[in-house]
Amino acid sequence: GRAAAANIPGPGGGGQRLMYSKGLPDALVSSMELLPNSRYDAIIVDECQDCLADWWSSIELCMRSEQDGILYVFHDPNQRVYPSSGRFVSALSRSPLTLSRNVRNTRHIFDLARPLFAGARYLSAVPDATPVQSDRIRVPG
Repeated sequence: GRAAAANIPGPGGGGQRLMYSKGLPDALVSSMELLPNSRYDAIIVDECQDCLADWWSSIELCMRSEQDGILYVFHDPNQRVYPSSGRFVSALSRSPLTLSRNVRNTRHIFDLARPLFAGARYLSAVPDATPVQSDRIRVPG
């Protein structure tokens, strides 16, 4: 998006890992330097548990004003896909809000997955629904 608007060629070579860790963040930084009026008043970062620390400077550069801008960061360490990502998020929190109710899954699915969850205690806030049936799932505990 922004890199194309600034006529910055897409990152090439080096493979997918290098493209995501270096190529795309560098292209974003270059585009913000070339198009400073395209910065944002508000940014929402979802699934930040998978963000690399090096991406953060690129994200901050997209803000029109760090003092007056709005920045929301959503992350769940239990959903981290890449072991080395997202660890810097806790240092960013100025006003953290921890969610404590699961409204995504039925109570049966929630109870089955609970032993796999680390961190603050969550409560299920949904009805029981149909019980889980499986002969392949083994839950520790």
